[in-house]
Amino acid sequence: MKKTHKKILGFFGLGIVAAMTAVAVVLPSPGVSALSSVTDTVVIRVVGEAPDVGIDGVESGTVTINPDKTLSITYENVGRVRVQLTYKSLVDGTETVFDLADEMVDYNPGSFPLILDLSESQYGYGDYTVRVFGEGTSGTDEDIVRFTYTPFDAELREDEKNDKTDVDLEYIDTETGSDEDRIGKFIIEVYDKDGKLVSPLSPITALPPATIVNLPFEKYDLEAGLYTIKITAYNKDDEELTVRYLVKEIKEGEVIPVPDTGRIMNNLNISKADFLVSGLIVFLAVGLGGILYINKRSKKNSRRR
Repeated sequence: MKKTHKKILGFFGLGIVAAMTAVAVVLPSPGVSALSSVTDTVVIRVVGEAPDVGIDGVESGTVTINPDKTLSITYENVGRVRVQLTYKSLVDGTETVFDLADEMVDYNPGSFPLILDLSESQYGYGDYTVRVFGEGTSGTDEDIVRFTYTPFDAELREDEKNDKTDVDLEYIDTETGSDEDRIGKFIIEVYDKDGKLVSPLSPITALPPATIVNLPFEKYDLEAGLYTIKITAYNKDDEELTVRYLVKEIKEGEVIPVPDTGRIMNNLNISKADFLVSGLIVFLAVGLGGILYINKRSKKNSRRR
């Protein structure tokens, strides 16, 4: 009886131990619980609206003869605005970078002016690039504007109806500009597709205050293709200031009309008036011949009767 009682107590004790072991296995340890809580934590960060900056006051790609430039730097959703200017000289091609502004601003929309005087000693004729950077909580925005400052600009004007080609010049006032800037003359040269000077057509010298210069392409029998027009400006001291290039295309099969300069078969340069006079002469001659022929036949028939 005692042995049976002991066996029952033994099995009961083993059951309790097994149950406690199972509970211990199921329950996580403090270390594992802490690690699991750290790993599963989700961090939420609130991101602000995207930054936005811009440059107003000049269009990118502009060619200007005016050294005074007033730009407007606009910004929104940024806390810091930086403005950088890169100047590339037309004389030697060197580049210089200027840090023009570094402003701490609030995140509200705003703007501030950027005033440039390109005639100052640190600047000059050349290519300019203005960059603005806006730093916000969600990143950095950037805007870029490029323009060229030059003593003169040129544009090609083609009148297809009258087959006329002109160069339209715009340049710094020869009265108010500085001695170095005042243009004394322009030399215009035309080159063919092989880079050879079209000597019958150029060079042409234009003197201020002339602004329209005619290029007489129509006077010469030129082959089809692209022609490069090189315009060089010199100051009053005959020093080269800068060069600009234009392109003219003569298309395949394009007929260059003969100039209307003839006067009654003068040098065989037949004009519209020549054709008109010639036609009248031929008409009168044929008409007179016809009248004489009819009159002669009439007399002959009268004699037969």
